[in-house]
This record gives sequence, structure tokens and C-alpha cells, in this order.
Amino acid sequence: MAIRRLSQLLLPILLVLSVSCIASASSSAPDNFVSCLLSHSLPSHPIGPAIYTPNNASYSSVLESYIRNLRFNESYTRKPYLIITALHVSHVQQAILCAQKHNLQMKIRSGGHDYEGVSYVAEVPFFILDLFNLRTINVDIKTETAWVQAGATLGEVYYRIYEKSKVHGFPAGVCPTVGVGGHFSGGGYGNMMRKYGLSVDNIVDAQIVDVHGRLLDRKSMGEDLFWAITGGGGASFGVVIAYKINLVPVPETVTVFRFIRTLEQNATDIVYRWQYVAHKLDNDLFIRLTMDVVNVTGSQTGEKTLRATFNALFLGDSARLLSVMNKSFPEMGLKQSDCQEMSWVESTLFWTSFPNGTAPEALLSRVPQVLTHLKRKSDYVKQPIPKAGLKWIIQKMIELQTPMLTFNPYGGRMAEIAASAKPFPHRAGNLWKVQYATNWDASGSEAAEKYIDLTRKLFEYMTPFVSKNPREAFFNYKDLDIGINNNDKGSYFEGRVYGVKYFKENFDKLWACKEHFLALNATYETIWNENKFVIPPPPARKFPASRLTKEDTGKFCGYHEEASHHINNCIELKKVVESRVKEGKLQQYVPGQRHVGAIEVYGTINTIHGGSRIDNRSNKAKKQCMGRKDGREVFAFRSSNNQQVTTCWKSVTSLEEEDEGIRPHEDPFLITLQLDHYIMKKILVDTGASVNVLFRRAWKGLHRGSNKLMQDHELLISFSGYIV
Repeated sequence: MAIRRLSQLLLPILLVLSVSCIASASSSAPDNFVSCLLSHSLPSHPIGPAIYTPNNASYSSVLESYIRNLRFNESYTRKPYLIITALHVSHVQQAILCAQKHNLQMKIRSGGHDYEGVSYVAEVPFFILDLFNLRTINVDIKTETAWVQAGATLGEVYYRIYEKSKVHGFPAGVCPTVGVGGHFSGGGYGNMMRKYGLSVDNIVDAQIVDVHGRLLDRKSMGEDLFWAITGGGGASFGVVIAYKINLVPVPETVTVFRFIRTLEQNATDIVYRWQYVAHKLDNDLFIRLTMDVVNVTGSQTGEKTLRATFNALFLGDSARLLSVMNKSFPEMGLKQSDCQEMSWVESTLFWTSFPNGTAPEALLSRVPQVLTHLKRKSDYVKQPIPKAGLKWIIQKMIELQTPMLTFNPYGGRMAEIAASAKPFPHRAGNLWKVQYATNWDASGSEAAEKYIDLTRKLFEYMTPFVSKNPREAFFNYKDLDIGINNNDKGSYFEGRVYGVKYFKENFDKLWACKEHFLALNATYETIWNENKFVIPPPPARKFPASRLTKEDTGKFCGYHEEASHHINNCIELKKVVESRVKEGKLQQYVPGQRHVGAIEVYGTINTIHGGSRIDNRSNKAKKQCMGRKDGREVFAFRSSNNQQVTTCWKSVTSLEEEDEGIRPHEDPFLITLQLDHYIMKKILVDTGASVNVLFRRAWKGLHRGSNKLMQDHELLISFSGYIV
């Protein structure tokens, strides 16, 4: 089966990171790309040793060493032009800038555990930026924090914490070879999530190289972007270099158990009861349930049964664990002999099925214990499955034989954190998360088609028992079955179909976060008027004559002449225009980038306000007045070192107008400026006369020469509050 591959999964990735090569791309593109990399290489950190082309003897081993799903290591799988195994942050910066220049798609890989191979497979010519060499971990027990580079593995994180402390840990996954970059940026969960939440709930800072090649931390990137890369996927916004995490306390002694029952041993009743208690247990206790199909013990005919395996971590000793279980879950019948006491770091080995007594140094191995072909899917359950439904699902699993189900209980801390706190939205109201897992050994598309189909069937059988509208999914369990994005004229709408399954209401905020990086040199309405062959008209909106009001007549925006005015249409126009730009169209409206040389910074201009004080007049009247030749233009300038230039008139800001119930609406055209030795943070202006405030009267008010004006593209904010 030919499985369709995309350049990205959720959103149209940043223009610089996901510009697709045209079909007739020149064969010289890779050579030119390499030349670009070498010419921009720093003498102190040459990039040459990090570049692997197919002509390099190590190319195949480097490519295959971090392919964790053999389904994407077939002879017919498209291979990258080259691999850059970044040895320094400058290599990441060079890769980004040269990828833009030579129109190559970049795939970012930290550990290679992406279930759909999105980090190392594409349908168009591409290269891989592999981060496995950027794996530094600096643990500071005094502050109970650690800086962790994206190429590190979870096992390395656990081991480095263990080296410094026996009473600290971190809430992340149970597979030690998973890379930090993908795991953290997509949410990251493990067996301490009921106690401490997700990995991203314990991240306090980050470093990212943005589309302009700038290395930013939390302060310089801003809270919106920091929010986006802690659960919304890092590759959609840049290349995450490192995360700063808060360590969490763990007791010197923890307890684990692995409790197994089959149908013949009353597994159905125990599983049924687990549904009602697992999310309500003591927050120190996490019990994962896995169900798979095995042979009936002693059967000579190959008879099958279902096996239920309960894996648990308890942050305490066995005596307290048994007390909790006897009170809350006596149906399991857990005994002291089922329990093992150990240190927290030893529990990470237990959960990975290492033999008892394995040294913690095993966590440093980057070789997976199991490497196979696989398919994964996910779901969320909000109500316990009735016993009849549970028996039906078990029967269907026995019929299918290969697919497994894993239930990860929620509740505890997961139910206390707001759904909007991070892009990951699956919080209160979810009893557990479902993972569908199918593994197979046979190679080839025919085998893949067979086992993927089995997984899809089980997924379909579960439909009555899982979340609906939307049917939610976990972003780190990427699943191209639930939707793909062809980056055509409906790019945003295609993405939203499945984006809301991963992120629910947070999807639109994630989309908006991407707008930090797109600056245009014309208004959206102008672009629409000049490119009607590229941009579709809005959907027709018909109203009875009695409902036509000033708000519905299209007076504000020519884009809506046929549909009458509605602000949602303006928002859609913005999204459509910017999606076209990200597809490589309308490039005449993308300003060229100019490097701003390093200069001494005296201070920061926080805000430039443009407007006019016209008391007791409507916004329309204000605009008319400001458009008159004798209309008074106003200007206010404040900098971080308290220097101020102002006129005698009060400035009008978006906040003031919104407080008065006035929402200016004309598609904004904004430019960020660096004014001499002052760095601009925000410009709040609108089209029309307000632009004159900035470019004529305001500029003269600063008494700066035109040679001091240098264009840059930073955070842009309009009157309506949209980032453009």
C-alpha cells in the first residue's frame, strides 16, 4: 500500500521550513545547497563534518540509526538529499537560511520515534536536520532545574538527574530512547502525569532558532511562541534547541508491580472495575492497562484469549500502596508478593522491561530494545465502557488477534490544569487515553496494508465508546488517517478538520502563533483585489432586507461586496492570503529580509500610538477627521528608559478604543522598525491616516535621519488585536 506522505502534519509549517521543491527542481540544487552551507560556515565550528550525502559511506547508517518505524525504511521509501547532523547551533542556523535560499524542505529529527515517520520522510525532495549530537544536559540540583538539548534521549535525562540526586526525577515517557525534542514539544507524558502533569507542564524556558536564524529564549521569543512549542509541536515554529525543565521530587523508595490476568482468570471484571477507579486513585499511583491477544495456556488447537496487563508506579513504599489498593481497588486482589520496592531510576528500567538488577547505565543506550514495523492511533474516553460493550470489544480483539489496546488513566493533576494552559487540551473530563498498537515483522507494502487495516478496524469498533465532536487524538501519537493537509487553497480548513482533534479550541491560537513570522507589504484587501484568480471569493451570505444594517453592507472591505460585511469573513481572508504565501504564491507581497547590523542599544520603544482625540465621535468619524488635510495627527512615543516624545494631544490606542466599544476594522498594514538605538517592540496603527502618523509626523517628531531607518520583521499587532 502506498501511504501518502506530507511535508507536515498539522499546520502549514513556517514558510522557511516547509517550502516544497517544484517538480522540475534542478539536479544541481543539492550541490548549491551544500555550497551555501559551506560558505556560511563559521571557522570555529565548520559544518563540513556534519554533512552526509548519499556519496558518503556513512550516509545509510546515519539515516537508518534513528528510523524507529521500519515501515519507513523500505527500498521504495524516498531518501533525503543529505543529512546534517548538527554539531553546533550555528549549523542549525545555516541549515534554515540555506534551505530558504535553495527552496529545499527540511525535516527535523531528534530521536526518530515519530509514529508516521514525519521527521525523516517526505513526498518531495528534502534533507534531514538531525539533532542527535546536540544532547547536552546540565542538571542544577540547587535550583532543581536542568537545561536539556533537543537531541538528548529521555533515558539520558533520567540518568543525568540520577547522577546528581536520588530524590529528584522528571515526568516524561517510559521509553528511554525517545528524543527530547519531539517528546517535549508535542506534550510528553509518562507514569507520573497524575502527580505532576505532562512534561510541558514542567518546562520553564526554551531556546529556539526561528525562521530568520535567530536564537531566542523564552523572553525574546515571547509567551505566545513559548506556549506553542510546549505542546503544539516545535517544527511548526522553528528548530527547538533546548528546554529548561523543573525537576520534581520523588521518594527514595517507590513501588512497582506488573499484574497479569487472562479471561479465564476474571480479567473482564477487573478491567471493568479499573475503568471506575484508575482516574480516582491516589495521585501517587498510576496503573496502565494493556490488553492483547495470546494463546490459551495448554491449548493444542491454538485457541486465543485476552490478556490484561496492569503496570503500575507508586510514589511510596509497598505498605502504603497495599493500603490504597485494598481500599480503592480490592477487586484486583494485589498482594505483597506482587510488589517490588526500588529507587525511582530503577523503576524507569522496570517500565522498559529491563531485567531486575540492570544497572542505571543502561538508560544511556540509544539502541531500542524492539525495532519493528508499526502503526499507532489514539482516542480519549470520557465515560466507562458498559460491560456488554467491553465484552464485545474483547471479542473483536480476539478476532483481529494482532492489534493491542493500552489505556493510560488521567485524573489527578491532569484534571486540575486548564485545557488552555498548553496546546495539549485533553485535561478534565477525560478518564483515560487509548493507544492502538500493531506491530509486525514482515516487510513490504502488502504486509503494511494488512496490519494497518487491522488497526483501523479496531479503531472503528471503538467508535461508540470514545470522545465525539471532535473525536480527540494525541498529537504525539501522530496518525495521518485522521487527516492530511495538501497545502492547497483550503489549507487552513483542511488542517482544522484534524487539528481540532489534536488541539480542540487551542488549534486557532496555534495557527495565530504562526502569524508572528509572516510580514506582508500590502493590506489583505489590496492583495485580494490584485489576485482574484488566486484567492477565492467569500461564501455568499444572503439576508432578508429587514436584516440588512450598516454592519452588513460591505462598507468597510471590498472583499465582502458580494457577501455583505462580517468580521469572520475578514479573518478568513487573512488566513487564505497567508496560506497562499506559505504555499509559495503571492511572493511579491513578502518583503525582502535585510540584516540589521549589531548596534549599541540605548533602550526599547515599547509602543507607538497613532490616532486622534475626537471626543464623543464614532470610529467612522474619527477616521474621516484623520483623513482631512487639516486633521490633527497625534503621536506618542515611550521607551524603556523613560524617555518620551509626545504632542499635546491624547493618543488613541487599540485598548482604549476597545474599552469604549469601538473596534476599528480595516485590514492592517504594519511594519516593525528599529529606530536608531531603540528597538521597537509594538506598533499600534491602522491603515489610512494612522500610517501617516507613523511615517511622516511621528518620524519627524523623533528628529532622526532617514539613514537610521532599517526594516525588520518582528511581532506585529493591529488595532483589532490580530498578529499579522
